[in-house]
Amino acid sequence: DARYATSSIDTVTVNIIAQMGNISMYRVGSNNDVSTAPPGTNAQVDALPAQSANPASFTSLIAGSHTAYSTDIAGYDEIAGSCTYDIGSSECNVASFPFAPVCDGANCGLSIDVEYNKVKKILFKYIVTPPPGAPPPAQCEDGEDNDNDQKYDHVDSPLRAGRPADPGCSSITDNDERDLRFREI
Repeated sequence: DARYATSSIDTVTVNIIAQMGNISMYRVGSNNDVSTAPPGTNAQVDALPAQSANPASFTSLIAGSHTAYSTDIAGYDEIAGSCTYDIGSSECNVASFPFAPVCDGANCGLSIDVEYNKVKKILFKYIVTPPPGAPPPAQCEDGEDNDNDQKYDHVDSPLRAGRPADPGCSSITDNDERDLRFREI
């Protein structure tokens, strides 16, 4: 006399609403303009198809960690900067380039976070690599705050990237960013 048990399982439907954000990726030259980027660059996020449009737009990405890629071009060093703004609002301005993407000869990758209902704006900046044996750029054209006064380079330096100009720089060839009052006479 076999006994069988019957069980009824109700089907439960769970709707998961993914939190999405976007990436807007620019490839720029030394003056932060897309028109001065080297030709032939592409942008890519994760394993999505690469885009040649500049800027490239990647929409409806799940919020969280992603990798942004830009073409690694011989003869250039690549640096990157980013900012974030709300979807549908005015674009933010990338004011500095603190990131060094990891480059492999084909692409340069940068780990970034996408936030819910936000746009992550990324600028991959291409800077001409000095030839071997060339002297380093002068302090007033190297993109660094050499005298730690929160001011960068001469006003004409392409690496200043919108940051305050250093009053200690008389020209881009000046190799001392210190304000004149602090220099030895």
